[in-house]
Amino acid sequence: MSEPQPHPPRLYEGVEPTEQDITLSWDGSSVRYELQFREHSTTTNTEADAGTEGGWQSATDKLERPCCRKTGLTPGLGYAFRVRGFKDGQWGPFSPASGLLYTRCPNAPAKAAAPKAVATKAAAPSKKRAVPVTSNPGPSAKAARVAQGPT
Repeated sequence: MSEPQPHPPRLYEGVEPTEQDITLSWDGSSVRYELQFREHSTTTNTEADAGTEGGWQSATDKLERPCCRKTGLTPGLGYAFRVRGFKDGQWGPFSPASGLLYTRCPNAPAKAAAPKAVATKAAAPSKKRAVPVTSNPGPSAKAARVAQGPT
C-alpha cells in the first residue's frame, strides 16, 4: 500500500513586498517544497479563473523550509503563487493559488509595519487658563442650594 500524498500547503499572505521581490510563507510538514508563480495579465487571469495550468512557472523545487523570497519580479505588477510539498517519495497537489500580490511601484513608500505617532507642531501658548477635569465633578448646583437652605 502506498503512502498518501502530502496535503496541499496553505499559503499565507505575502510579507513586505519590495520593488522586485515578495516573501511568502505557508504551513506544511513536507521535507521539500516547490513554489510556482504567475504574472498577472489579461490572458493568465482568465486561465486562473478557469483553473487551468497556463502561465505557471517554477520558482524552485528545492525549498526545505515553508518560506521563500521570490526575487527578480517586475516593479508594480501583480503575481499569484502556489506551492506543493514532497514527502514520502512523492509530490502532493498544489495549494490553491494565492490572491494577487503586488510588488511596490518605483518610488512608492514602504508599507508601515505599525501605526506610528504623528508629529505635530507645537501650538502657540494660549492665554486661556487650563481647567482640570475629573471624573467626580462634585455636587450639582441644585444640591448646593439644598445644602445652603432657602434664600
